[in-house]
Amino acid sequence: MTKLLFLFYNLYSFLICLRCFSLRQARKRPLLIHPCVKLRGLRKGCIVLDGERAKLVFGFEATQGQSNNQSLLYFGNNATLILRGYVAMTKGTRLVIDKGQMDIGHHFFCNGDCYFRCTTHIKIGNDNMYGWNVYFNTSDGHQIYVEGKAKDMEGDIYIGNHVWIASNSMIAKKTRIPSECVVAQNSLVLDTFNEEHCLIAGVPAKKVRDKFSWKA
Repeated sequence: MTKLLFLFYNLYSFLICLRCFSLRQARKRPLLIHPCVKLRGLRKGCIVLDGERAKLVFGFEATQGQSNNQSLLYFGNNATLILRGYVAMTKGTRLVIDKGQMDIGHHFFCNGDCYFRCTTHIKIGNDNMYGWNVYFNTSDGHQIYVEGKAKDMEGDIYIGNHVWIASNSMIAKKTRIPSECVVAQNSLVLDTFNEEHCLIAGVPAKKVRDKFSWKA
């Protein structure tokens, strides 16, 4: 990134910060947003900074050739994003908070074309890393009935600390993934897991190995 381009990104991002924060907060540049990102619903209070390290870097390229989608940052009327540290969401990421709260810990990274849709509550711990095309969705989108009885259409998602979710995985409502776990590629996770240091894989995903660990 050239110095001139870096200055342009910072100036553009400063103007975005003024839409979300006080002038004092905006001067610290807690948002670094690529100009190609589509922005919807930004307003004062939609992004909450928790701690001096809180920063969102959004829409810049990561793995070469992996990002094909339009980057999107969207907030509904009753939607909040809490940043508890450094968060990087790369090109093609679509972060859609229709309502509720998405809470992201320190040192978060997701590769290209990830999709996060929050209608209730998504809680992500520290030191999370996600591959490309990882999907989070707290809602089925349509009402589902089993034997004539309506099932819950929405549910929270909880992810612990130091979790790696590999590419092309889908994280559904009412999912819990404990700290120190790995989700294998192409997995569909729609259950509550309680054991740390596990490899979770499959459709639907199950624990396939324990005493598992990973390092970035």
